Amino acid sequence: MVGVFSQGAGYSRNDRSVVSPAWWRFSEEIADNLHVEIGSELDGAITFLCNEPPQVQVSAREWQPQGLHGEREVEKAIDAACRVRHNLFHGGKHTPHSPPERDQRLVESVQTVLLACLEACPRLQEVYVQNRF
Repeated sequence: MVGVFSQGAGYSRNDRSVVSPAWWRFSEEIADNLHVEIGSELDGAITFLCNEPPQVQVSAREWQPQGLHGEREVEKAIDAACRVRHNLFHGGKHTPHSPPERDQRLVESVQTVLLACLEACPRLQEVYVQNRF
């Protein structure tokens, strides 16, 4: 979905001549359109990501907690999703101190949040569907 941000959905930023996803702007805008029913799978995913966010790798063997960006829980959950993505593709993939199944639960929670965002944002959904084939 990261590529979809910069391929016409309008959620990109230019950072020193490098196009990057504008995660924070996206999270602020989508939070207004994402309706979360209490007790739903989405509510559980957001709660988990906000209450037990992924840590940030600060060195080859050191991970630290870091606060999540945003005022609303949806914004924070999207920031956590971004962090999970970064850890998965750029970080150490697994923290040795993580409880069993935590990484799987993080990925599944992120998937739930991102799919809900996709459904709540017609502009993003249109670009996503165009790029599926």
